[in-house]
Amino acid sequence: MGSIFIYNTTVNLKQDLEKTGKDTALALNAIISTDVLLDNKFAIYERLMQTLKQNEQIRYIIVESPDGKILSTTFAKGLPKGLPLYKENNLSATSEKVDKMLFESNEGQILEIIYVPGNDIIGAIRIGLTENIMMEYIKEKCIQTILTILIICMISSAIATYYVWYLLEPIQIMSKAIREIAKGNYNISLDKDRNDETGRLIKAFNNMARRLSKKKKENSYLLAELRKKEEHNSLLMAQLFRAQEDERQRLSQELPNASVKPLNLFIEI
Repeated sequence: MGSIFIYNTTVNLKQDLEKTGKDTALALNAIISTDVLLDNKFAIYERLMQTLKQNEQIRYIIVESPDGKILSTTFAKGLPKGLPLYKENNLSATSEKVDKMLFESNEGQILEIIYVPGNDIIGAIRIGLTENIMMEYIKEKCIQTILTILIICMISSAIATYYVWYLLEPIQIMSKAIREIAKGNYNISLDKDRNDETGRLIKAFNNMARRLSKKKKENSYLLAELRKKEEHNSLLMAQLFRAQEDERQRLSQELPNASVKPLNLFIEI
């Protein structure tokens, strides 16, 4: 997003820069044509300097005659070194045209717009536009865009982290609670202060834990009752075995006496 924004901004600003140079050249052509006919170089220079001061993107202005001579310029001390020359054969064009060229200077890139009116009054108006202001603007917007994207990413990360924590925290708590239930600890109750699906799930979990706890108590009670019955049955069986043993011993003592009495009676007879 930042790259697309910077690219679009750069393209739009360069187009605006070219349009500024062309519009300035057209306006100057209309303003200084009379001064050029009157050969009023002072008036031409004043109008060029006034235009230069009104737009900080304009680095220089050069007005040339149809034969390629310089009529006026904003360079008070002569042309700077390295300034490219415009071809003389283009100055004798019979129709209006706009040309441009880009070159490097000690102030960075300079975009020069050359406007050829196509008449015998002015050969060309050259507007040198500096890209430093545009690049500073792009740099400022780039920093603002990057900071905005970073802030948005930080806020998005914070929101995403919060929602992940909001969704995963009850799951982690329930996972711990399930491990406790697996150990046999059913006395667990989770906080259900939520009205979403997670809250309903926690409510169902608490109900399950209560039912398991109740079932455990019932099973413990039944197991205790069964143990009591087993102990009672064991006691009854022990008493029964003792009674049987006592009866057996009594019978074993009575049988010898019962067999002796008939024998004595027989002897007496």
